[in-house]
Amino acid sequence: MEHVPGPSLTERLERSRLDLPEAIDVGIQIADAAAHAHASGIVRCDLKPANVKFAADGSVKFSISVSRGEARNRRRAARMPSAA
Repeated sequence: MEHVPGPSLTERLERSRLDLPEAIDVGIQIADAAAHAHASGIVRCDLKPANVKFAADGSVKFSISVSRGEARNRRRAARMPSAA
């Protein structure tokens, strides 16, 4: 997983409120990332402000955690031949 050294959304909100355009931008980036994770088969993630980070370029990243059982199931599914 990529290391993002910037502040979390929690830390950012403790400093000051987001203005409306920034709040909309952050919300869209989070929604896009969550949609990408779900499309990749990751449906359980701990999405909260502390896990949303602001990168140096201004982009928003969030960390996801996958349980061992979920990771094992995905590895098994990847090894199964497709029913084509």
